[in-house]
Amino acid sequence: MRRHVFVLWFALLGLSAGAQTPTVESIMDKYIEASGGREAMQAVKSMRLSGKLTIKNQGITGAMEISFKAPNKVFVKQDITGIGSVQQGFDGKTGWAQDPFSGLRDLEGAELEALKREASLESALNWKQHFKKWEYLGEESVKDKKAHKVSFEPKVGKPVVKFFDVESGQLIRQDGWSESPMGEVPVSTYLSDYRKEGNITMPFKMTASMAQVEIEIQFSKLETNIGIEDKIFVRPGGAPKDTEDKPLSLK
Repeated sequence: MRRHVFVLWFALLGLSAGAQTPTVESIMDKYIEASGGREAMQAVKSMRLSGKLTIKNQGITGAMEISFKAPNKVFVKQDITGIGSVQQGFDGKTGWAQDPFSGLRDLEGAELEALKREASLESALNWKQHFKKWEYLGEESVKDKKAHKVSFEPKVGKPVVKFFDVESGQLIRQDGWSESPMGEVPVSTYLSDYRKEGNITMPFKMTASMAQVEIEIQFSKLETNIGIEDKIFVRPGGAPKDTEDKPLSLK
């Protein structure tokens, strides 16, 4: 009997030794593989996602389209019923936003840095270039799924916390911050409905909750390596004066 107890004890010790804390690098590697793999992701030079936006507790709907172009351009357009067109873009140098309430404005600080990260089609592959610090925070349950919780601290702005499904490696939740008329507000975004289109896998549904508002985005179409004109990423009216190239002084 005593021998069986010792055998069980050593077996438990062996199991404990094998349950090692994962590294952030290993979690990100699994996420990349779950998205289609490094080679497949690098092969995407342009992308367009089209779908529908719903502000659930206000009964507001609209069409949404996000366009990406390598190496680091993004354009987001929302045509919202009863409100109008809400746009945001980054042309590789200048970030901007335009809506019926605030008009045209130039992005800066943490808001600009967040858009820069999102603009890169290879942001997941080159994640260490976008953050100065990262930390594994353990496991946590996200809608009945076990998830690895990881904090990423950007070079500018507050940390972003991401939750990766332990089993699939997919990103299923992200906690961050968003600019609003009330200042920065916390935002929790849940990602689901993962689909494989071609060689890559992406979430077709995103639900964001912030300041008692819930926004649901359901994409219906994903196109890759298509022709996208550069002009859609450019700030309306051209670059702001303080970012335009100035003549070289000979003094």
